[in-house]
Amino acid sequence: MSQIIIGVAIGLVVGGALGFFLVRMVLQRSSKSKLDELNSKADLIIKDAKLTAKRTVDEAETKAEKLVAHAENENERIKQRKIQEAKEKFGKYKQEFDTHKAEQLIELKEREVELRTIEKDWAQKEEKFQMRVDQIDKKESDLVQQEAEMKDVREKPGQAAQDHGQKTRRAR
Repeated sequence: MSQIIIGVAIGLVVGGALGFFLVRMVLQRSSKSKLDELNSKADLIIKDAKLTAKRTVDEAETKAEKLVAHAENENERIKQRKIQEAKEKFGKYKQEFDTHKAEQLIELKEREVELRTIEKDWAQKEEKFQMRVDQIDKKESDLVQQEAEMKDVREKPGQAAQDHGQKTRRAR
């Protein structure tokens, strides 16, 4: 009986080892095929994720390009508006300057006309004054001459009367 027990025990050990190896081999094949299947599913998921990521990146780049284009257009619009505002301001300031300049020129011309009028009046007054001075000088010289003649008449009563008569005739 002991041999039977030993035989059964050896049979059980060999059967257990053989069963273990067979189950392990089956499980390895099964797990390898599952692993291969999982790896291919993982590869598909990764490939899909890469495509999704690429699509997302492309969409983001397109959106970014659109935003940049919109910002550039808005910037250009603002720039053109600012240029137009600057032109309008310049035109306004230029018009104000031209108006002020024209007013100054008119005022200058008016003052020039006033000055010329004053100069003309001054020249006329100076001329009148000079004529009066000349008249006074002539009267003075006439008086001096008449005085000299009267002196001569007093000194030479007969001769002076004749000379005075001749001068009176010449003056007429």
